[in-house]
Amino acid sequence: MTKIARIVFLVVFFLGILCDNLYAFEQAVYIWQKSWDEGIHDSLKQIAPQTDKFSVLAATISAPRGRPVISKVNFNLSYLHDVGKPVVLAVRMLSSCGKLVNTDKVSSLADQAVEAIRSLIEDAVMAGVKIDGVQFDYDSPTSKLPNYARFLSRIRSGYPELSVSITTLPSWMDSPAFPDLVKPLSFYVLQLHSLETPKTNDEEFLLFDIGKSRRYVDQSLKLGKKFFISLPTYGYETAFDSKGKFIGLRAENRRVRWADDVQLKVVMADPDKVADFFQEIKGMSASALSGVYWFRLPVKDDELNWGVKTMRVIMSGQMPRLSFKAEVILSQDGATEVYLENPGERDFGGKVAFDILWNLEERPLFDLMSAYTKQDLEGGKGIHITGPAPKVGGRNMVVWFRNVRKEAGVLEIKTTKVVPHDDKDGH
Repeated sequence: MTKIARIVFLVVFFLGILCDNLYAFEQAVYIWQKSWDEGIHDSLKQIAPQTDKFSVLAATISAPRGRPVISKVNFNLSYLHDVGKPVVLAVRMLSSCGKLVNTDKVSSLADQAVEAIRSLIEDAVMAGVKIDGVQFDYDSPTSKLPNYARFLSRIRSGYPELSVSITTLPSWMDSPAFPDLVKPLSFYVLQLHSLETPKTNDEEFLLFDIGKSRRYVDQSLKLGKKFFISLPTYGYETAFDSKGKFIGLRAENRRVRWADDVQLKVVMADPDKVADFFQEIKGMSASALSGVYWFRLPVKDDELNWGVKTMRVIMSGQMPRLSFKAEVILSQDGATEVYLENPGERDFGGKVAFDILWNLEERPLFDLMSAYTKQDLEGGKGIHITGPAPKVGGRNMVVWFRNVRKEAGVLEIKTTKVVPHDDKDGH
């Protein structure tokens, strides 16, 4: 290689490194649980290979009587140390903090927050956990953004060497105060998910709207300030009275005892739509868009969230596979049982249908689980089953047959399929 060629090669090589760093696309995962157990530890270990950092809910701040109350979350530093990823300390400020943020008491509030975070950082450093910054989550009224900016200025003066960021609402971007709010920060996280409270159960409502999200991202790109977007993995269980009027909702894994006549409707972040959008924005070569914060870490017993398997597939840039199968099993007590399994990569909130055929002279006796319905097939040689899909990696018992031996040709499962939304009977 000639001297000139060598120089050209080195220039191209280092420009490549520079561009890689300039357009580095990071992925972070929020851990918003307040009670940590071994289930969180397991999820951390499984999701860490796809994750650049974790953002941990470290404290909440409220001001119920006009005085700040800081409640630290008892998160497990040894779990975080085990996975070896940088950690952003997230501080959630409740709406009651507005009583202080919007008055001359804002400095006192910020100073107390600085002291609380300082002790959290010291504990983390002692445990060998790398702290990558602090992030505030506060739904400030748009008209009060200048006051929020003063609070953040005080926070930054307390942590001149630390990355300080915030979560932001899309509606804030229309305010002339927004550029001044985010300009001094290390970055901001644009929240692209929310649930507008429905009035009745016949309204269509979404957690994530791709069309609106594209517009919000374009708006942020024009500003030019470094930002991340936050994408959802979770859902809500909404409740309506007997007349269809909204009365409440359930989030995360908190149990609610609804009245018998309450109508329930679950709205979830659609894995396919979120995956489509993620692939779209990941392909952008825009220096201001730095990556994604995923809300929130999935754990095994969280009914209103994706599973770990689904999230890992989407974070790797793939589309999650939908797959179901039914299987005939001979139980230990001699009964012949039929199970529906989900060996795929995503949950499905709808119904699944399949046929069970039998090669018998007489109709067999069987018991059907209450969550499933049946219809007799023409000729009386089988039944058509419709019912809920199991979660990823799970299986549901559907029916068990009495005095039917598991032998070749006696019971046969025909193709398992997803039931279209407008086909309540599965046909």
